[in-house]
Amino acid sequence: MAFAQGVGGAAGRNPSSRRSIGLGLRWMWASRAAGVQGLARRLQLLRVGAARELLERGRAPVQNVASAVGYEDVASFRAIFKRHTGMTPADYRNRFGHLILERGALVQEADADA
Repeated sequence: MAFAQGVGGAAGRNPSSRRSIGLGLRWMWASRAAGVQGLARRLQLLRVGAARELLERGRAPVQNVASAVGYEDVASFRAIFKRHTGMTPADYRNRFGHLILERGALVQEADADA
């Protein structure tokens, strides 16, 4: 108890100590905000990855894909998808949707049907 009073008393009398405590709190809150942003980005990456798989393997409309991976707003989904992949979901499907994996080899869908 005496230690806590001594620390509190010193911080109360010494302006530089108050500033360092304030900086510590600001740093703590900034770190926490960065952690939350990191989690949000990780969640976006997971959702975009799941959407890529759905677009490659299926023919569901983009709106259904967005909903399946957790986005209610299709415009937001398109913008986030494009930010991470460099192309819209429809462009992504047109480019990669016809490719499938067969016995470890990448083939075009028409070749797999033959």
